[in-house]
Formats: sequence, C-alpha cells, structure tokens
Amino acid sequence: GVEDAYEDRTLEKLSELMRRIDEGAEALDEAVKATPSDTQLHRALFSRDEILTRMEALRKPVDEAELIAGAKEWPFPTYSELLFSER
Repeated sequence: GVEDAYEDRTLEKLSELMRRIDEGAEALDEAVKATPSDTQLHRALFSRDEILTRMEALRKPVDEAELIAGAKEWPFPTYSELLFSER
C-alpha cells in the first residue's frame, strides 16, 4: 500500500545516504592519515584544502540522513542536543 511504498522509498534513500556517509568517512580518514608533518604551514594548508573539504562533503549526507532517521535510531547527537543540552 501507500505506507509500504513510503517505507521502501525511505529505506532506499537511507541506504544511499549511508553508502555516501561510509565513502565520505573513508575519504576523510585517508586524508587525516595523509596529513603532512613537515611544516605547520603545510599541515594547515593541507587541512584547509583536503580535510575541511572532505568534512564538508561528509556533512551533507549526514545532515540529510538526520532528517529522515528517527531520533531513537540516530547514533549521533542532533544539532539541538549539541546546542542546548546540559549534560
């Protein structure tokens, strides 16, 4: 029925987002491991150009998935938890 079609589309979307999240996390991990150690300037430029770029790319599918996934299933703190939680 209609509910099954919605659930199927949602599952497909989450599966695609999880694939992108996994790829993005792997790319970020590789960049972190490849960070040069010669000079502070070189490390800073690499961080800006490589690490930050990959962090921003990873954030896009994570933000999309957060909107779809239920709060109980979401393994990370939400924005409101980060901003307003008093833990």
